[in-house]
Amino acid sequence: MEYWSDGGMASSFNAPKLQYSITPILMKNEMKKLKSYSTTIAIAALYFFLFAGGLWHVLGVFQTLMRLLAAPLLIALSIIAFAVTFKILPDQKFRWRLLGWSILVIIASFWIEWLGVKTGKIFG
Repeated sequence: MEYWSDGGMASSFNAPKLQYSITPILMKNEMKKLKSYSTTIAIAALYFFLFAGGLWHVLGVFQTLMRLLAAPLLIALSIIAFAVTFKILPDQKFRWRLLGWSILVIIASFWIEWLGVKTGKIFG
């Protein structure tokens, strides 16, 4: 005995059974929705924490904690933004361009910070 795609039985002398199923299509759509929801939640959480940090700064709350976490938070956000952007870029050419610009920005930023620390004239 064979089974039809709708679950009914078919014998060998009936019409050929259907060889497809809509289950993978439905699962793919559900996964897209789930991925969309998780992305939305992640972006909302990011904005919440950044807004809370700005509010804490204005109110003068958690100053010691904010000084300790500012640099690691900026580095982590930069890495996450780079990874997500790198992942969604469709073309290898654009990925290499992103990598090149990212390296240039990192080197230039550290150089400007170093120069500011040594001279005291930049950023303050």
